[in-house]
Amino acid sequence: MAALDLPAMKHAWRKLPLFWRLQIAGWLAFAVVITLFKTLVLSNTRLAVTSTLLQEPFSFLLTVGLHFFYRRIPATSASPQIALKVFALSLVAALVDATYFATMRSLFYAEHELVLPGERGMYAIGTLRFMLYICWSFLYFWVRSLVIGMKARADADAAELRALRAHLNPHFLFNALNAIAAEADDNPKAVRALSLELAAYLRYSLSHREAESVPLGAELDAMDHYLKVEKLRFEERLAYTIETTPEARAARVPGFFLQPLVENAVKHGLGGNAGAMKLVIRAACSDSMVRIEVGNTGAWVERSKPQPGQGFGLESIRQRLQLLFPGRHRFDIDRGENWVNVAIEVPRT
Repeated sequence: MAALDLPAMKHAWRKLPLFWRLQIAGWLAFAVVITLFKTLVLSNTRLAVTSTLLQEPFSFLLTVGLHFFYRRIPATSASPQIALKVFALSLVAALVDATYFATMRSLFYAEHELVLPGERGMYAIGTLRFMLYICWSFLYFWVRSLVIGMKARADADAAELRALRAHLNPHFLFNALNAIAAEADDNPKAVRALSLELAAYLRYSLSHREAESVPLGAELDAMDHYLKVEKLRFEERLAYTIETTPEARAARVPGFFLQPLVENAVKHGLGGNAGAMKLVIRAACSDSMVRIEVGNTGAWVERSKPQPGQGFGLESIRQRLQLLFPGRHRFDIDRGENWVNVAIEVPRT
C-alpha cells in the first residue's frame, strides 16, 4: 500500500474553498462528539458508530443543499422574510432528516430504541435536528459576514498600500529637471550624469511599483541613484554613505518605504540656511529581523499628513508598516542636538 503523501494532502486541503474546509472539519468534529454521546447513552459502541455513519453523512448533504439556497441570498440583505425563509428551510431539512432517520432505524437497528420510543422519539429527534440546522444556518451567515468584512478590509488595505507604493514625489522631479536645465549650457557632463541617475531611479520606480516586496539591495540602489541626483544639485553641501551587508541586501522589504525618510533628511538637513549635511544609511540582519537606519545631521520635521511639495509624510510609513506587519515591527526616532537617527525593524523574509 502506497504511503500517504501528507504534503500533497495539505496542499490540496488549503486549495479547497473556505466553505468546504469548514463544512468538512465541522461535521467531522460533530460526528465524533455525537458518537461519544450516543455511546454513553446507549452503552453500545457498535450501535453508536453505525448510527453516526448512517445519519451524519446524510445531514452533511442536507446542509450542502441549504448552502445552495443560502448563497443566493444577497450578503447585505437582512429582513424578516429572509429569517422566515431560513426557518422554513431548516424545518424542511429537519423533517427530511427525521424521515431518513426513521427509515434507517427500521432497516438496520429496529430492535433498538434510541432514547425515546415510538412517536415521541421521532418528535424528539425531529426537534433536535431542527435545532441543529438552525444553529448551522446561524453559523453559516455569521461566518459569511466575517469573511465579507475581512475581504472588504483586505481590499481597502490593498488599495491603501497601492496608493502609498505608487507615490513618487513630483517636487523631486521638478528639482531634478531644473538642475538639468541649469547645467545644460555650462556643464554637459553633469547633465549627462544627472540624467542617467534620474533615469535609473525612475526605472526602479516603474519596474517595482506593483511589487509587494523588493530585495533591500534594490531599494538601497534606488536610494543611491536618488542621492546622486541630490548630490549633483547640492554638490559639497551633501555627503552620504550607504553601509550594508550582502545578507541584508538579499532580505526582502516593502518597496519605496525608504524614500520618505531619505527625502525628509535631505529636505530638512539642507533646508533654509543650513550648511553641509552628512547622511548615513545602514542596513543589517539578525536571525529574524531586518534593521534599517537613516541618520543625518540636521533637524527632524515630523508631519502627520502629506502636504503639497513637502514629502509624503512620516505617517505614511507608519501606516504601511502597520498594515504589512501589525505588531511585528519597530519604528524608532532618536533625536540628538545635531543628529537625527530613524531606525526601522521588520520581519526578515
